[in-house]
Amino acid sequence: MRPPSALLVVAFLLSLPFTAATLSGQSLMGAGGLGVPVDPVDARGRALGSAGVGYFEATLLAHDPALAAGLQMPTITATFQPTSGQLQEGGEQRDFGGSRFPHFSVSLPFERGVFSVTFAGALSQEWEARHNDVLELGGQSVAVEDVFRARGGVSTVRLGWARQMAPSLSVGAGAGIYLGSMERDFSRSFDEDQVGEDVEPFRTQGRWDAQGVNAQVGAVWDPVSALRLGGSVTWSGDLELSPDGGDEELERREYSLPLELRAGATGSLAPNLNLSLGVSYADWSDTGRDLREGGARGSAWSYGGGLEWFGPQFLGRSLPVRVGYRSADLPFLFKGEAVTESGFSGGFGLNLADTDQGARARFDLAVERGEREAAAFSEEFWRTTVTIRVAGG
Repeated sequence: MRPPSALLVVAFLLSLPFTAATLSGQSLMGAGGLGVPVDPVDARGRALGSAGVGYFEATLLAHDPALAAGLQMPTITATFQPTSGQLQEGGEQRDFGGSRFPHFSVSLPFERGVFSVTFAGALSQEWEARHNDVLELGGQSVAVEDVFRARGGVSTVRLGWARQMAPSLSVGAGAGIYLGSMERDFSRSFDEDQVGEDVEPFRTQGRWDAQGVNAQVGAVWDPVSALRLGGSVTWSGDLELSPDGGDEELERREYSLPLELRAGATGSLAPNLNLSLGVSYADWSDTGRDLREGGARGSAWSYGGGLEWFGPQFLGRSLPVRVGYRSADLPFLFKGEAVTESGFSGGFGLNLADTDQGARARFDLAVERGEREAAAFSEEFWRTTVTIRVAGG
């Protein structure tokens, strides 16, 4: 039987202030709000500090529906992203780590445009907190261990369309749904040497399924041959979290998700050198009002930029080298404090097989060294992003 959600909320609020807790997960600062946003930018964008819009080369991206208009072959794109790091708090260090697949897409060109299906991450909560304490039970001091686990996340599946309206202008649009689930599990175990084997651990848990709708429009414009401008707008309806199996003991919740605006530009500084810049904005104030713990910061900005150099060669093929920097406001608070993420990145790309219609096989790699800061807390991390693109037909 599922427990009342009130118990889960109490366990959640109790677990966060533990300064002596042992934690793990993909980001411990995902303990606040609805978790950590999953920005499904590919490896090239990660290396360039990009907002995921406005590349020179045609490709299928989660944030830039118009850029797919230039694809001439059916294409499959997949991105894999492992992360590891440490949380610093008051001289204590706690390790965390994990992996995710933030982006997978399939595109198919037709005479009237390019159609696509995109699966992309949106929110992630993968963490665990452990706390050892001593309680007075029947006049006896008993050692206990409390464990709170959060698992799951929310993703979006979107159907898209893109078309080149003129040699210098492409447009794109998409519509999709949110899906996924959030799980909560709180347990308390007692020292068997003190209470005996007859006292069983206490446990309460719950699971909520996510659903919602979203839509996206975007455009890419080349005002001159050496400059490309791109932008997109993503609208989302309310995110609904419904008890798994219709359990009436768990409460159904709705959260407003913000309108997200992204803009990017790529310019040619020299024949083999490009500069990319990008910015994004979303206002999470309404989401914060929907959260019982009031855990959203309001306006959240991100910006970044990087350089891409096409000079190096590998086995007779171009090996573009990239460096970049990115800074972003995370929307949810951690222990009541606003969180900012920043980091430097680098990487490269390699076309494994080329045709007149474009690359048939491409590999891109990015490595980031970054940190998340929230007042007295800081989180340092290494994040590797690998994107593989295969085309044919």
